[in-house]
Amino acid sequence: MVLEECEGEEVRLPLPEKVVASGGDGRRVILGIRPENLTRYDRRRTEEKPYLGTFQAPVEVVEPTGAETITIVRIGSREVIARFEPDAAPSVGETVTLAVDMAKACLFDPETQLLI
Repeated sequence: MVLEECEGEEVRLPLPEKVVASGGDGRRVILGIRPENLTRYDRRRTEEKPYLGTFQAPVEVVEPTGAETITIVRIGSREVIARFEPDAAPSVGETVTLAVDMAKACLFDPETQLLI
C-alpha cells in the first residue's frame, strides 16, 4: 500500500496476504487506523510485527489526559489522532516517526465506504 500524502514522499506500508488476496492491493482505498495502533517507531518491534509500516508526521496538537496523551499529527492534508503513554508523548512541532501494524488496519472502498 502506498500513502500518497505523506510529507511529499512516497511511503509504502506492507499489507497482509489476506488483504492482498481480497483485492486490497493495486487500487485506491481509504486507510483506517485506530489511534492506539499508531505508536512511536521502535526497530526492535519489527521482528515481532511482520506488517509494521513506518512514516513521519509533524505533531500539531498534544493533549495530556492523565493516563494517556492524545496527539494530532498531520499526514499530508489529513489530521490523524494518535495516543501515547505520557512519558513517550511527542512535543508540538516535533516530527515523529510513527509505526502502524497493518495487520490491525482497516481498508475501505472509497466509493461504497464498505470494509474490504
